[in-house]
Order: sequence, then structure tokens, then C-alpha cells
Amino acid sequence: MKRISAILCFVLSFFLSSALGATVNRAERSVPGEYIIALKEGVPAVSTAFELAGLFEGEIITTYAEPLPGFAIRLPLKSSEELAMRLAADPRVAMIEENAIALLADSTIVGPPEYPNLNLWHVDRIDQVSLGSARLDDSYSYATTGSGVRIYVVDSGVRPDHAEFQGRVDPAPDLQQTMLDAGLSHGAPCWESIHNPESSHGTSVASVAAGKKFGVARMATIVDARAFNCFGDADAVHINKVLEWIIQDPNRQISGTSSWYPSVVNLSFAFSKYEEGMTTTNAWIDTLVNTYNIKVVSAAGNIPWAPSTTLQE
Repeated sequence: MKRISAILCFVLSFFLSSALGATVNRAERSVPGEYIIALKEGVPAVSTAFELAGLFEGEIITTYAEPLPGFAIRLPLKSSEELAMRLAADPRVAMIEENAIALLADSTIVGPPEYPNLNLWHVDRIDQVSLGSARLDDSYSYATTGSGVRIYVVDSGVRPDHAEFQGRVDPAPDLQQTMLDAGLSHGAPCWESIHNPESSHGTSVASVAAGKKFGVARMATIVDARAFNCFGDADAVHINKVLEWIIQDPNRQISGTSSWYPSVVNLSFAFSKYEEGMTTTNAWIDTLVNTYNIKVVSAAGNIPWAPSTTLQE
């Protein structure tokens, strides 16, 4: 009798989710059986997450706090799609999406073939905004150094002792502990690996942002906001947790004041072009920009479906 009742409850809840028009945002590339749930305003994240995990046979991967409470869950593979639809119909759930896999953008600097020094092209181009018919002058002129600015490099890790950074790398031990506590750590640093070029991707990106020879802001502090492993793999669950930590990072606040250091978040990756947009990640980015006045920079031009696919001289 209990088995029949359970089956009836499942069928009723499935049809109820359909009647309510509950949907699950799909990703072209995703981690099977894993979903990210955003809760409605005022719903407590932790207690609700574990309650729903018990109801829907799931395992909590991590939870997210204010201002965007929610959680990531791993559902049984055989019934994950049906369970996800039922979860979407819960009145406390604002939205649910598959845990999408992210792709690192190419960090190679590509300029016009006739340009004599490709290592300098990117900074030479940005200091001549209105180039018109003039030629680049093979130099980089700047009035500010970025001193006092924190640049969060959300990537595969930054080598802190690299000569380009002159000791300006914050290894963000609070973030590493946060990821360990959440069961999301990618393990030991991997920037010295010779087996995979993606292991040095974060260091390369950081050098473009703030390196002493070829960087834009040559005195800025680089924060190693690692989200990717040594092979260039990450997913929305990891990335969202890093973005949450950036908001909470106590070192953004200027000591002894109520003011905050100017901050920039660099995202040199993209999700699949076939997705309508990873809405939870977009929500964290919107919060960074609109609530906390943190500038966010995204890769463009070096992934076919990134915001811009045209490189101009």
C-alpha cells in the first residue's frame, strides 16, 4: 500500500509541475545529474536545501548565501530529469538550471601580422582609442598604475612568485578554505605543470591585466580567485561559489574605514553558445556590478560565441 501511495504522489507531483509550467534551464554541456537552484527572496538557503534534498533523493553539493540564496544538488541519474521538474514546481524555488561546463578562452595575444612587437600590441592599442588612419606608435603611455585596485582573476590559478607580479598577488587563502569547506577544491596549485597549457592560463591572463612589462594596470593587486582545475575545467557550481566569495571578501574593505578598494573581476571563459544564458551566474555578475559597484570584464573575440567575435586593429 505504501509503495502504491508513493507512486501516486510521484505521478501527481509530476503532472502538477507540468500544469504549473515548471521548466529547467538546459545546457549544451553539463555535469549529468547536477543542478543549481535559486530560491525565492526570503527563503532560507541551508535548511530549505537539505529539506528538498531529502524529499527528492538528492545530495547537496554546496549552498549559496545572500544576496542570492540557493544551492547545488546532485540527483540520481536514472530519474534526475523528472526529479528536477518536480523541484522546479516547488513554490520556494525561483528557478533551476543544469550545472553547465565552462570553457577557458584563448589567452594568446593576437595582433596584426605586420605589428613588430605582439607582446605589446594589446596595451599599445588601448592607449590610442581614436586611432583613425594613424599608426600604432609601438609604446604604451598611461597616467595611472592601478595602485590600490584589486583585480580578481577567476581562472586556473595565478603563480604568486612570478617576476611579472613583483609580490602583488593575493593568494586568497580565505577562498581556498571556503572551497575546501564546500567540497569544491581543485587541489594543489598547478601553474608549474608542463603537461597541459591550461595550467598556466590564469598566470597568463593576470600578466595581461597587471604584469610589470606587458600589463595594463602595473601596480594593481592580483587576487587569485581560482575556479578552474589544471586542465581548464570548471562548472557553474564552482564559478558561482567564487563569485559569492568575492562579494564576501573582507580584504575588499579598506582597513579602518567604511570604504572599499576599487575592484575588477576578470572572467576569461564562456559557457556554450547554445544556452540562453546561465541565469544564476548572470545573477551573481549583475549583483557584483549593480549592488557592489565591482566592474566585471569578460573575454570577447577569442571564443566563437563570446560577446564579440571581431578583433579590430
